Amino acid sequence: MRQLNRTKVTVRIRKAVFRDEWYLCIESYPVFVSGKSKPQRIVEALNRTITSIIWDKKRTARTTETSKSFKPKRDENGVIMCKTEKDQEACLYADGVRKLRQREYDNADLYSDTEKGIKQTWLAEQLGKSFNMVNAYTRNRRQPPMDVLYKIAEILDVSVKDLLIDNKINK
Repeated sequence: MRQLNRTKVTVRIRKAVFRDEWYLCIESYPVFVSGKSKPQRIVEALNRTITSIIWDKKRTARTTETSKSFKPKRDENGVIMCKTEKDQEACLYADGVRKLRQREYDNADLYSDTEKGIKQTWLAEQLGKSFNMVNAYTRNRRQPPMDVLYKIAEILDVSVKDLLIDNKINK
């Protein structure tokens, strides 16, 4: 069974230069972009700022001779914790976007493998489905029936479990 290239999507914060606030952004790595030989790190700004981050004093981020910084504290679901409700809602929004991006990368990894030359048109031919239907599966707009799901797993040489996305929140 082949190993999938797992792009990890995380919520990050970036310090604003002239203000005492932090910008929320989504960071994805490794992302394989056509025309590039090395994997890329993609950073997507969310146009959300937070000011009341709870810092985790046990996890240092950077230490210099003059200062020491810490990573933000995260709850059991990995969401950045804040003191104010408004900032916490912004962090929950960022985590929702992160989940969507993660699902997109996972689906793109399953349905378009450049190593084997598998393309959506080829997969559509193998399944006896239209390109638009396979594209809808890839973009998670439609869910394939179970028999089609098993056939996709067989064609891509992956487990059916790899094709399914867990909707439960990990605790």
